[in-house]
Amino acid sequence: MKINKLNNFNNDVIIVDGLWGSGKSLISPLLACLEDFEKPVIKPIFDQLSVLLNQKKISNEAAGALFKSNIDQLIYEIQLGREVNFRLFDDTGLLMNPNAFYNLIKLFKKDIDYNSNSFKRKGIILLTHKILMGSNLLFTECDFKIKIIEVVRHPLYVYDHWLNYLNRFEDKKILELSYYSKGQRAPWFAQDWLEEYYEYNIYDKTLYSIIYTYNILFENLLSQKNSRNVLVISFESIIFDTNNVMDKISSFASRKFTSSIKKTLKKQKIPRKSVNQGLGQKKYGWKKKPISDDKKDYFKRINSLKENCDLILFKEFEELIKKYNKLFPSNLKY
Repeated sequence: MKINKLNNFNNDVIIVDGLWGSGKSLISPLLACLEDFEKPVIKPIFDQLSVLLNQKKISNEAAGALFKSNIDQLIYEIQLGREVNFRLFDDTGLLMNPNAFYNLIKLFKKDIDYNSNSFKRKGIILLTHKILMGSNLLFTECDFKIKIIEVVRHPLYVYDHWLNYLNRFEDKKILELSYYSKGQRAPWFAQDWLEEYYEYNIYDKTLYSIIYTYNILFENLLSQKNSRNVLVISFESIIFDTNNVMDKISSFASRKFTSSIKKTLKKQKIPRKSVNQGLGQKKYGWKKKPISDDKKDYFKRINSLKENCDLILFKEFEELIKKYNKLFPSNLKY
């Protein structure tokens, strides 16, 4: 006999996935403007299940049962109002919620009729990290109508984010499942090169982590290229080719955007003329004032890496950039 969770809800589920700093928080408020979609939520359990599967620490059966059970719980509790986030500046907080008043009203409901049409037509949005890079077995083990939007970003422009994150990786607030050796912590994806990880300085550690994870992600995306349930969107296309991307999202989700999309696009500063015209990420400790000239900024970033990183790793990184530019053409390839 198998342990499982059957008789599940049949609501639409969109998972917005990506590597660190890819731009998930940019696109998730837009998805909340789709007809009958709830606000995005973040639940680390889904990231953790993917990691445990990837590292063969849990069986497919157990992971599938936990995945289905937690998705069912989310579908019910989001509509009931248990997932309303009152923190103003969180990615899932009130200020990032285009339907804040609607979600506040939920707090006064005693219960919800899950057999009603209004319940059944509601979709949920889940933000995850590295699900497709980790393991897509989760989706083969469940029966939900799950669609994945994978957000990718030019590797040069995630470097500062990754550097900041790995610099504070020992922090207790970092919930990422990790490996430990000699009292030091390392991300789970570094299992096969732990010695190198510990030996690298923070600049090389960051650079190789990006190279390693991007290449695995590209391989996994290639295996999913014919899937109707996976949509890959680059950060650059969102900000420079907004209307086309919005059409793709609407078609992918089989829902139209509501009138709230105009206000949300303005709030997210989309579309943009420069890649650095965004909201910034002060919560990650970034204090540098962005350069508005994309070309000048691009070469400043490249030269900084050249000065601080191992030359062999830098050459590998340049090859990664070429690969990214070929897969996701944009004007950021000077």
